[in-house]
Amino acid sequence: MERYDVIIVGGGLAGITCGIELAQDRYNVLILEKELHMGGRASSWDSNGMAVDSGFHRVIGYYKHYPKLLQQAGINLNDIVVWEEKLDVLSPKHDHVTTFGVAPFHGPVKILRAMLGNNKSIAPKAKLSLIPFFKNGLHEFKVDPNKLDQISILDFAREQGVHEDAIHLFIEAMCRGIFFTPSERFSAYVFFGILAPAPQRFYKMRIGSYLGGMSDVMIGPLVDYFENLGGEVALNQGVERLITEGEKVIGVELGLKKFYAEQVVLSTDIGAAQYIISQSQLDQINFYSLLKLPTMPAVSVQIELTEPVLEHDRTTFAPGTVLGSFSEQSRSTFRQSKGRLSVMMASLEKLEDHTDEELLELIFKEADQIGISMRNKVIDYRVVRHGDKFYSVAPGHEILRPSQNTVVPGLTLAGDYTKQPYLSTMEGAVLSGELASENVKNALRESQ
Repeated sequence: MERYDVIIVGGGLAGITCGIELAQDRYNVLILEKELHMGGRASSWDSNGMAVDSGFHRVIGYYKHYPKLLQQAGINLNDIVVWEEKLDVLSPKHDHVTTFGVAPFHGPVKILRAMLGNNKSIAPKAKLSLIPFFKNGLHEFKVDPNKLDQISILDFAREQGVHEDAIHLFIEAMCRGIFFTPSERFSAYVFFGILAPAPQRFYKMRIGSYLGGMSDVMIGPLVDYFENLGGEVALNQGVERLITEGEKVIGVELGLKKFYAEQVVLSTDIGAAQYIISQSQLDQINFYSLLKLPTMPAVSVQIELTEPVLEHDRTTFAPGTVLGSFSEQSRSTFRQSKGRLSVMMASLEKLEDHTDEELLELIFKEADQIGISMRNKVIDYRVVRHGDKFYSVAPGHEILRPSQNTVVPGLTLAGDYTKQPYLSTMEGAVLSGELASENVKNALRESQ
């Protein structure tokens, strides 16, 4: 019988974080990962000769827990990312690029230029309409978050009198660009939750893009650190259900294999967590909120090109198109490429049944509308689909996010869908892993 102090199901960022925190305290920890690589939604791999990332990843400068985790493993965040002080917005409504500064401390002049400029895209009156919107929204986020989660950000913006140009160019761009969801289906709570940490750490605000594949520059070194601490990793090990004894979870089952532990951390994405819970001999009423929390799909299309199609490797939003957010990455993440465009698709409820070829053709068509021509420059491409790995950011769902602690002895949850203030981000995943590890440590100490 193979027995551990802790088994962590899922080798994504939350699971790795939890494992490191526990291994540092000399607990005997095993991470089981169903894929052939660690990292979950923060991984990269070779797909038949083409380097592929699991998505289009960015670091936000005000993150605290994520840089701390990297530092523990001897990774300097500034060595693995290049910082962007501006982002671009391309819209079919305009024949020019609208550029916003995003680094108040590191690029104050760019912020000022964006505030005073861009008048061709958005008139001063429209810009001013955003001031009460932000002020009132951040206030509501603090005093009545549940109420704020009952309304879409589009409805909230219109209630606040935000000009339609500002809604399109800023609010719609953010919704489709960050969580690939249109503003009419995007919770006002989630929108202001993204922004809420910024005022306290505004001087840290900027956007970082990775200088290499996620597995190479970040996940690999973190896993090496975990294993050097004495932790174990087993790949290609898909857990089917939890093993119970009475009302306590005592291990996991993988087909004919069984592993046992004092504590189990379920650290998969939300869809896998819901499946494993539903297949286990547990009172399902204890997981009512988790099982009821809706999921949403995500699709990344990564295109290898004969040359760059954008002047800068910079985060770009495209409201009014299916290109939620994208970037040329041949000068940053994929420096071995002559040209590389990575796209997070938006409006996915309309695109789920599209074939890979149909998605690529749609990208060509809508990219042409915003002045990007690439049809004759494509060498190869890959479509990465995440069917149920994100929790839905539509209104009314925040209350359903479960905490890391469960009422079932021996079982803890981790993942960005669990309750923590950084939502569905890498920072949220890391913080959830830290909170899960504290819960596990407390349970192990109480059992001694």
